[in-house]
Amino acid sequence: MGKHQARFWRAAALVRESLTLITSEWLSGIGLELKPEKTRLTHTFNPELSEDGFAGFDFLGHHVQQHRAGKYRSNKGNCGAILGFNSLITPSAKASKVHIEEIRRIITKHRSSPQAALINDLNPVIRGWSSYYSNSDAKTVGEMSKQDNLTYLKLRRWAKRRCGNVKDAHDKYWTSIEGDNWVFATREGRANPLRLLSHNEVECSSTDYVKVKGDKSPYDGDLVYWSSRLGTHPEIPNRKAKLLKQHSW
Repeated sequence: MGKHQARFWRAAALVRESLTLITSEWLSGIGLELKPEKTRLTHTFNPELSEDGFAGFDFLGHHVQQHRAGKYRSNKGNCGAILGFNSLITPSAKASKVHIEEIRRIITKHRSSPQAALINDLNPVIRGWSSYYSNSDAKTVGEMSKQDNLTYLKLRRWAKRRCGNVKDAHDKYWTSIEGDNWVFATREGRANPLRLLSHNEVECSSTDYVKVKGDKSPYDGDLVYWSSRLGTHPEIPNRKAKLLKQHSW
């Protein structure tokens, strides 16, 4: 380790110690406690500046990281300056793995069930997971398409087990709906078939999310700001909070 790098990490350790102390004091005021073993000093762009060599961080199932980009794709600063990177919020690797495992578990549970029962169990899981990441860049990085592809492979195995071969499985369990030739749907009642939802049906964009102001906290007593933002607040009636959100006061 060079002299400058060693100096950097000594300074980083002091910063971390200071931030840990400040955060611990703030959390103690609301009855919470910081777990030092679950904290890490990280950089969202340069992995060399992270204490474990990995850029970005996971938070509530999301992975936040900045990625190098050319001038035509790069984010821009307040004055229009090219930053040289894009900030992406995507599903964390753990969250994606847990979701596809849940898909697999449901398909396995319905090994001998009618197709309609399988679709009825899968749709809420797909809709809920996709909606949770509607304010992320999951579609931009291809995560939604990846989840659809993994789900298809598991459904194809489920169908092949019943029909004996892939061709018969496709003919029986997949159909065409509104120009899409690969829809996993029931054939009964062709006028209104029960179809499997697609992860890609949910629009995703992290730019649609309105960022919280830097000096705001849910515990700062600003009932108007948080009620108008969320439409709810534990310290005022729901009706009043909804009215504040409706009028954006």
